[in-house]
Parts: sequence; C-alpha cells; structure tokens
Amino acid sequence: MSSYGPLKILACRAAENFGGQIGIELDEQLLQKDFGEYDNDNTRVCLEDDVRGSDVFVIQQMAPPVNHNLAELLFAVGLLKQESAARITAVVPYYPYARSDWCDEGERTLITAAFVADMLHQAGAHRILTMDPHSRSIRGFVIQSKMNFDALSATKMLREQVKDTSGNSLVLVAPDAGSAKYISKHAEAMSTPYAIIDKRRTGHEGKTEAVNIVGDVEGSDVLMLDDETLTGGTFISASQLLKERGAERIFAACTHAFLNEAAVKKIEDSKLDSLFITNTIPLVEQITSEKITVITVAEMFAKAIRRIHEDKSIKQMGSKH
Repeated sequence: MSSYGPLKILACRAAENFGGQIGIELDEQLLQKDFGEYDNDNTRVCLEDDVRGSDVFVIQQMAPPVNHNLAELLFAVGLLKQESAARITAVVPYYPYARSDWCDEGERTLITAAFVADMLHQAGAHRILTMDPHSRSIRGFVIQSKMNFDALSATKMLREQVKDTSGNSLVLVAPDAGSAKYISKHAEAMSTPYAIIDKRRTGHEGKTEAVNIVGDVEGSDVLMLDDETLTGGTFISASQLLKERGAERIFAACTHAFLNEAAVKKIEDSKLDSLFITNTIPLVEQITSEKITVITVAEMFAKAIRRIHEDKSIKQMGSKH
C-alpha cells in the first residue's frame, strides 16, 4: 500500500465512461457518488464511500459545457479534502483553458490557464495528471501553484498507429510554423523527412488557410501531427494543398478533438484519407466516420495512476518521441 493509503478512483459525470475504463484496467471499483443539480441549478456533490486516509484520483473530462465540468471538478476536489483524503490527484486528460496561457502587452486579459491551476490548488488538489498540454507553460503554472504535475503524451502512439496503417515511409508535416520544432523532433526519431505548412489564421473564429508548403511531399504518404483540433479546419485546408502538391495518402493525428457533426462532415468531404484521435474528449464517443479512428488512452492513464500511487516514475510513459 502507498504511504498515502489505499488507491481510490472517483469519476465525475462527464468522465464516467472514461473513468469506468480506467477502473477496469486497474481492477478497481469507482467510488460511489451522488452528483446532480438542485432545482436552483446549484451543483450537488456527495460521496457514498469513505475516503479518509486514501490516495484518491478524481477524473474529469473537459468537454462542453467546460465551465460546468470544471466547477464540478473543483467541488469534487473540495469534497475529497473535506472528507480527509490523504492525497488528491486531479486527472484531466485535456487541461482546460490551455490556450489562454498568455496575453499581449497592454491587454487586460486573464491568463486563465494559470488561474485554473490556482483554483485546483485552493480546492485541495496535490497533483495534476494530464495529456499533451497545449503549452509548456502549463507545467510552470501548476508548479507555481504548489502542486505536482505529470503530463502523458499520446503522440508517439498515434504516430506508430498511422505508420502501421500506411505501411509506407511517411513525410511528417507541421500544420503550421509554430509546430515545426515539435515535428522536427518526431522526424528525427523516425529518421524521416518533414515539411512545414505556411498557415494563416483569419479573425477570431479560429478559421485557418494553408497557403504554401516548405518541403517536398510529391509521391509520398504524409502525416500531420498536432496536439488538438477544434473543427479539423487546419487539417482540411492543409490536405487540399498537400494533394495539389502531389501527396499520395494524407493522414492526420491529434490527441484532443472537439469535433461536432458539422466538423465530421467536412472531414469526410475533404482530401484527408484518415484522422486518428484519442478519447480525451468524450465528444468523440458519438463519432461514426470511416475516416476517423478513435484510440483509447485509458490504459495509459491507468498505468500512470498505478505508478503514481506506488511512488514510481512515469517519465518514460507515453514519451513524446
């Protein structure tokens, strides 16, 4: 047994399916709870099991409504602290507000990613376990909030899945200049060439347009890698340009996918041959498309939870490269 007591798993409502998968992998029953809303729309969080002196991992997925799910996670952490859990780890496969990690000079904009870390610490969390955070600054925010931080990565697993599907050598493609360094490290690990998409974002609606390619993709299968996609727009725009430049099969992979029905339809109508994503966002459970493959990361999280509970390193788990 860990010095923090017995291992216990609590799944918030948005993460019940994902938490159930983790529980199966760990051969652990989820804590019984009574979460809901009162008539005045206030959230009720109640535990039916004892957690005193326990090492508790509370799981929440940040699908829309994100603010509601974040509040429920905070309440759950606060409840575990109130009930004398020895250690509390917030398991958030997708770290909320990760894109709000900076502001331009002169802007009066909250750095919300840091504020989320502060709130989780104040609620009573000792550690955050997440996957492929959008920015490296997230680690700094969490540590500054006096919590431990662990980040898994699904990128290598996704990359290998695409490699097995293709069966051919791949040219890696950075979907924008900002990810060029990230892609170059993967290309080095795979001993494969890479190219860079010159992408322009228009307005505040998240729309993007691929305008040029730096590198040679003619006659090759290509793989675009990114940490998240909101609509698939970057991949869709880039796939059209890649096809025009002579690419054969076009694959894309990302860890976090916020895809609605309209986005899935656009992907199906695009030049993309296949999109590989994970189940960090529960929205993907409703996707039915021959072009989209959903890979579960529950086993990876279960292994990480077990190792954290046993005070073992998870440094080599889900390595980015």
